[in-house]
Amino acid sequence: EIGSHCYHHPSLYRLTPERAAEECVSMRKLLEKTLAHPAISFSYPNGYAASYDVEGDYVIRAVKAAGYWSCRTTPGTVFTVDTIGDLMTLKTNGFFGNEKDLLRQWDETRAKDGGIFYFWGHSWQIGKTDEQWKKFEDFCAKFANCPDAWYASQGELSIWLWLRSNVKMEVTEKNPAKVAVKISRPWLHPYLSAKRAISLKVPDGVTKVIWQGNEVRLANGFVEIKW
Repeated sequence: EIGSHCYHHPSLYRLTPERAAEECVSMRKLLEKTLAHPAISFSYPNGYAASYDVEGDYVIRAVKAAGYWSCRTTPGTVFTVDTIGDLMTLKTNGFFGNEKDLLRQWDETRAKDGGIFYFWGHSWQIGKTDEQWKKFEDFCAKFANCPDAWYASQGELSIWLWLRSNVKMEVTEKNPAKVAVKISRPWLHPYLSAKRAISLKVPDGVTKVIWQGNEVRLANGFVEIKW
């Protein structure tokens, strides 16, 4: 995923409200013009800090007005999908150079139901040589290939959380042979809806699921649908 990091990499809390808003909007416009699809994720240059005018925290106001779905900052913590808090100030588990702390937090995260693990860093901090990048790849491999983990981008996570809150289901027909369920949600840009399927747990005994006229794969009691 390609997300925004402001146009000139300033600390937003050091700018005027007008300049903060301009930095956020101009970078999103540039990204979307270049990529030809929505850019919904943001990372605060130098981390998030609040800055106020008479209307409140204009840093948060700037990223929301620019249309970002989620914004990352730098302080470390272990959290879950139920304790994630404000998506405009998403915390990370820490900097990639703190290997010992991150390995410990990886174990703590996996022990939590719905735990989220995310670390940050800049490419220039990794290094310029193949050896330095190989070392970084070896570090990332410590967290790879876990069958009980979902490896998602920041944008995919925010879309999933949005779907979790906005998808509504209503049983419209029920008999011994069939249960029909109407699924609805607010409008979502087609590019974003294609990025993330909705995982639904089906009742015991269901052997076949039809979605929009086509049979969808049923595995371990779950189906994934997109629309």
